[in-house]
Amino acid sequence: MSLTSSIIGQINTQYSNVVFADSLYATKKIVGLAWPYPEKRGSDTLIKIVPATYQLDKNGEGDMIDLNDDHALIMYHKVTSDTYQLLQKGGTGDNYLQQHTIDITMTVWAQRNQIFMQPDDLNDILIKGMPVGIASMPGIVRCTIIPVSTDYDFVSIFRREFAQVNYFLKPNQMLLQVKYRVSLLIDPKCLALGVYSGTIIFTEDGQAIYTES
Repeated sequence: MSLTSSIIGQINTQYSNVVFADSLYATKKIVGLAWPYPEKRGSDTLIKIVPATYQLDKNGEGDMIDLNDDHALIMYHKVTSDTYQLLQKGGTGDNYLQQHTIDITMTVWAQRNQIFMQPDDLNDILIKGMPVGIASMPGIVRCTIIPVSTDYDFVSIFRREFAQVNYFLKPNQMLLQVKYRVSLLIDPKCLALGVYSGTIIFTEDGQAIYTES
């Protein structure tokens, strides 16, 4: 699991086990990092482009994210950009830290008649429930998570996320996107890339604890 996927996994754990733990959200579907999935007819004809999660152990095939009425709420994340900067710690040689900034968009679809709230109410819950950091992990000196903005333009979001599909949102459904920024200070010499497969446990006071599997 990549570092980014691991961080998103911690964020999702907070939302699943704390923010949306009530039975009101029993049918929620909260998934991790999604990428565009181009569905084609044959080899040339593009039918639609939808978000999907990918499992490399399934020959790279994507599991498409459908806006299914069986769920009260669906949430997924997409990385917008990664930026990097080297920070000298002092001394000589490779004695430095890396500033890594990840811009992520969290897309949330929900049904008003099941969660009994409007988009701005849901946004309040999303922002207040977003963790401000992650559990201590190898190589991570510091991590902060900051919400940046919320987009309520569901028409533009839908056309962007579910391009060329032959359906649209129902009147009782809402769609919004929360952009947030993960700022990491990393010690490259201690960072174990691609092996973040531990378990995240949240304590009663909201603190996250990371343990290796």
